[in-house]
Amino acid sequence: MSTLSLAPSPVPPSPMVAADFQSGPLPPFVLPSPDDWRARITASAIQASGAIFDRCVTSASYDLEPKIVIAKFGDGYAQRRPAGIHTQARQWSVEMRNASATVAAAVLAFLEARNGVDVFSWIPPRHTEAQDVLCPSWSFAYGDLISDGERVYTVTMKFEQVFV
Repeated sequence: MSTLSLAPSPVPPSPMVAADFQSGPLPPFVLPSPDDWRARITASAIQASGAIFDRCVTSASYDLEPKIVIAKFGDGYAQRRPAGIHTQARQWSVEMRNASATVAAAVLAFLEARNGVDVFSWIPPRHTEAQDVLCPSWSFAYGDLISDGERVYTVTMKFEQVFV
C-alpha cells in the first residue's frame, strides 16, 4: 500500500474551462518542486502575515454565499444589492488524509501557532492565486496502520477567506 506523497499539489497554469475537456487529452501533470511552489505563492501578492500553508491536501471544497442587503417593501417588492466591496468570501473545507505522523504534527503545530486569529496565505488546488485565510477550526483523527507498521492520520480544517 502506498503512502501519501508529501509533494505540493499541482497547480495548472490557468483555470480549467469547458474547452479544456473538449480539446482531447490533457497534457501530463508535472509536479513543481517545493522551491517553485513557494515562489509561486510569494509572487501572487501575499498580503497576510507572511505565513504560508504549503502542504498537499487530499480534498478541498468551498461554500460561497454572497453577502447582500435586501430591502423589503410592503407590497412584496424587494431590492437587493451587494453588502460592501468583498461580498464573495469562500469558506473552504480542507482535508489531509493518510498523513504521516510527522506531517500531521507539522500541520497541527502550524494551525495551533495561529490560534484561529492569524491570517496566512494558501493556494487552493486548481487555482493560481494565493488567498488570505483564517483557520477557525480543525480536527484530527487517527487512521489505519499501513503495511510498514506506521499509523496514518487525517487532519480536517475549515479555512475562511479574508480580505486584508
